[in-house]
Amino acid sequence: MNPDWQRIHPRAILADFLSGLGRLFSIVIVLLLVSLAGGRDRDGAVTEIMLGIFGLLAAFGAVVRYFTFRYSLHQGNLLVESNVFGLWKDQRTIPVDRIQNINIKRSLVHQVLGLCSAEIETGAGAKPEAQIDGITEGQADQLKISLGRMMSAQKGEPVANLPGVQPDPGLLSHVLQPGKSPEQIIYKAKLWDLFVAGSLGNRWYVLVGFLVGLPAVFSTMLERNPATQQIITDARQGSFGGIVIGAMLIFFAGWAISIFQTLVKYWNFELSLEEGKFARSYGLTERIENVLPVKRIQGIQVVQGFFEKMLELAKVKASTAGGLGTEQKGEDALSPVLPFEEVPRILNFALPGIWLSGLKIIPVIDRAFWYYFLSGLWFRVLLSLLPLFWFPPLASLGLFAGLNLVSYIRCRLWREKAGYSLGRDILVTYDGYLGTITTYIPTAKIQAVSLHQNFFLQLFGLAAVTVKTAASGGMSVIKFPEIPLEDAKEIVYKLHELNKNSKDSLLDGL
Repeated sequence: MNPDWQRIHPRAILADFLSGLGRLFSIVIVLLLVSLAGGRDRDGAVTEIMLGIFGLLAAFGAVVRYFTFRYSLHQGNLLVESNVFGLWKDQRTIPVDRIQNINIKRSLVHQVLGLCSAEIETGAGAKPEAQIDGITEGQADQLKISLGRMMSAQKGEPVANLPGVQPDPGLLSHVLQPGKSPEQIIYKAKLWDLFVAGSLGNRWYVLVGFLVGLPAVFSTMLERNPATQQIITDARQGSFGGIVIGAMLIFFAGWAISIFQTLVKYWNFELSLEEGKFARSYGLTERIENVLPVKRIQGIQVVQGFFEKMLELAKVKASTAGGLGTEQKGEDALSPVLPFEEVPRILNFALPGIWLSGLKIIPVIDRAFWYYFLSGLWFRVLLSLLPLFWFPPLASLGLFAGLNLVSYIRCRLWREKAGYSLGRDILVTYDGYLGTITTYIPTAKIQAVSLHQNFFLQLFGLAAVTVKTAASGGMSVIKFPEIPLEDAKEIVYKLHELNKNSKDSLLDGL
């Protein structure tokens, strides 16, 4: 029996065309500015030719994709195929029982045209296994219902042919429906929350890179403009006032960009919990609705920077076995920012059945502090020798003293923040300098534990313990602060004992 292939909606041609123009927009702008700066497009002919070529390329790609992309549910598998004239062929077969999530995304173009994109996840990697872009809401709902029926049939449940049967509740995500009871909503970001989150993530470095590269590309056009000639002259003369004002403008412009990006990305952010899954809905120009099964969580991270601690705020991240569609590294924010007093409630939902109260914090010992301080001594010595090529020896001594002072303060701040806790069901590590990063790893999710000693660790009688999880992001490898060798051996043995009878965490989320 051949598969019953389905195509995306015809409106997807227009959506792909507009999206293609958007992707090519930056290239067109650069080429136009270069052409204008060189004075080679006085009659507009080059501009018209370039616009025509890019428009034809975008239209051709949109039409080709519509006629060559298709998908089907066949014999317990989801088939997704793209075949361009027999030259470029890609066919993916995804077993239905391995599908963990369907993320629904709507770009601004999708929202105008009434379309959406379905991302299919299996937990096999940080990226979605397949993406069906350009289907209607009805097609997306029907796809999820069909997958749910097929899953139920494979489980032996007699619901496969009943009309109106909804997807298996333990399987797939769903589009958030209006009218949810307030008890299901865990956190809803206020406009002030998003403003603060954007303010604490200044994007000044983006502007610096842009401004550094701008003169190299458009120097001729800038120097011809009277409005920019004085600025360039002041910068070349090294005017202190001009440099300070310029730096402040870059900083505040980066601040504004960061706030704007955060507001657009997390607009109307809502986190709720339904049937053992975190449901998230957010975004202005690109609306994203997805879920995160609690069983799929490999670790939770609570991040507080220096200013977040002052304002008693925090960001909560979740690490998963695979991605969430929106993030390439397998990590995503359960909340962009929220009051720190709400963190225990989020942890309670994210780590059900795990007792977090009364955990004893084991701080960093003095030997570990001195190991960290002295381990970078050789680098500070080499760095201090550089001024000898241009300055008297006293300059090198001053630099060496300054570097050691900074390193000592840094290590002292780290010693005050770092440590770990180990309970029956949970491992917690603490790290940071001015801020803090607290990582929670359920012991049932630990895949491997290792103990390591280099020559210097042996001299100090210390050891490094590393824990690995199935996460694909930054929480895939968790390092303890250096601890005494005997304590390290005891921790490794205890983690092995706690984890030897637990389920494979890669399968827990199914």
